[in-house]
Amino acid sequence: MPGRALKVFQAHLGFFDTVVAVPSKKAALEAWGSRQDLFHTGLASLAEDKEAIGAALKHPGIVLRRPAGSREPFAVEPGLPKVKAGPKKSPAAKQAPPAPVGKRPALKLVHSQAEPKRPPAPPDRSALDAAERALADFQKALKNSEAEFVRRKKELLAEEQRWKESSRVREREFRQRLAAAKRDYSRALRESK
Repeated sequence: MPGRALKVFQAHLGFFDTVVAVPSKKAALEAWGSRQDLFHTGLASLAEDKEAIGAALKHPGIVLRRPAGSREPFAVEPGLPKVKAGPKKSPAAKQAPPAPVGKRPALKLVHSQAEPKRPPAPPDRSALDAAERALADFQKALKNSEAEFVRRKKELLAEEQRWKESSRVREREFRQRLAAAKRDYSRALRESK
């Protein structure tokens, strides 16, 4: 992992204590294959043990493990944790038949490879992105249409105002002509008598 300075992070995962040398917390979570923020929950932190740091820096990007709580060195493929013997059973307990237990699945040991597992690729977002773009384009067109309606409405209101004013002026002219025609007619009637 050339380029960025490496940091060593540690986490307790299952039966193992782990360390990994990577550039960031995000890279550590990816190396551990965790979807949960282990740093936030306190299960992971920056490593302080010099031996653990040294071992991790020799294998950058690879998760090293050792049995939980042990002082064994960190390794790519550590041995299985040693289980302490439980309390000794009394003679009476040895004579009692064991309780029936359902068939348990066989445990399968998985050996880690040199390369850390990469998390699966995220699902394809192209359809979602296209739908979001289409909605944003439609909303923009809607705003433009609304603005055009507002502009046209203002133009129509102004045109209506001009028409009303023009109509008032012309009506006044017609009324004046009518009044003059009535006066002339009345005068002509009086004079004809």
